[in-house]
Amino acid sequence: MIRIEHLTKKYGDEAVLNDISLTIEPRDIYGVVGQSGVGKSTLLNCINRLEEFESGTIDVDGLRVETLSRRELRIFRKNVGMIFQDFSLIGRKNVFDNIAMPLECWGYDRVKIKRRVEELAEIVGLEEKLAVRPAELSGGQKQRVAIARALTLNPSYLLSDEATSALDPKTAISIVKLLQDINHRYGITIVLVSHQLDIVESICNRVCILEQGRVAEEGMAESLFDRPSIALRSLKGELTDA
Repeated sequence: MIRIEHLTKKYGDEAVLNDISLTIEPRDIYGVVGQSGVGKSTLLNCINRLEEFESGTIDVDGLRVETLSRRELRIFRKNVGMIFQDFSLIGRKNVFDNIAMPLECWGYDRVKIKRRVEELAEIVGLEEKLAVRPAELSGGQKQRVAIARALTLNPSYLLSDEATSALDPKTAISIVKLLQDINHRYGITIVLVSHQLDIVESICNRVCILEQGRVAEEGMAESLFDRPSIALRSLKGELTDA
């Protein structure tokens, strides 16, 4: 479980996140939506402490993230995989080596690395692509490599930062189905930041809407989308100043 209480994050004097309180339950696919600049990606970065924050607490499975030492934080991050919009692959490495990177950083032996990489390649549908480099892959295939890499250390959580935004609609749907399958088969909790409301509606069971760094609304996705609030209608562009 991820429990966020009264989280405030500032850049200079500006509060990008202002008194955020959320609870993300085990096995959730939890969506975070909002206009550009409302703090969605910053919230993800605070969860795994890629960014420090001024006040509040983040508790992940009983660990207070803000109190962890450098060594404790490194161990904690084994349990939290990250997926980025730009894939963040190493161009000079082939698919096998890109997926294997976290395992190599933790000193796993080559036999275990080979077994795990091949297992993950099968999960994401890239068994035939292990020897090729990222430049030879489509956008969807690159994102599948990034997802496989995020899963290498058997995390309990995946933080997905606009993972489908750079993809065409058909490919985005295939990535959504893959994430749903991972969630269902392995019980991995997914926190998904996106501005694509159709994607969020199709995959998430709970949703948080951020406005100006605050929680404007939070609840079950089905209820929010069936009876859109002012916050959601505004996000959809259905409200005007007239």
